[in-house]
Amino acid sequence: MQEAIAYRGFWVNTWVERRAELTPGWVALADDAAGAVRRFSFRDLSERAKRLAGYMCSELGVGLGDVVAVLSWGRVEVLEALFACSRIGAILAPLNTSLPAYASLKPQWKQPMATEL
Repeated sequence: MQEAIAYRGFWVNTWVERRAELTPGWVALADDAAGAVRRFSFRDLSERAKRLAGYMCSELGVGLGDVVAVLSWGRVEVLEALFACSRIGAILAPLNTSLPAYASLKPQWKQPMATEL
């Protein structure tokens, strides 16, 4: 996996990993989108983002500078995708499911503008 920034610093691509080192058990995110409240610690979020970044690189071929579109409700998984993209230097393009024009836009794309998850 190619790193977007080769040195450690206080950047978005290292923020979750750094929080996981400093406060691994603290709750980072909570949502009730699945019907029950789900809580994720900084360690959980870091591990999930790292795993997703690995999958995006190895299975989907996402790399530095690629745009990744995610069509979803506001869920924890969208933030996982954000942090996964930041780890590999990709750009997240979140698409809101309440946007009715999305269905009519997609056929107009002549070339893929983004990798869809």
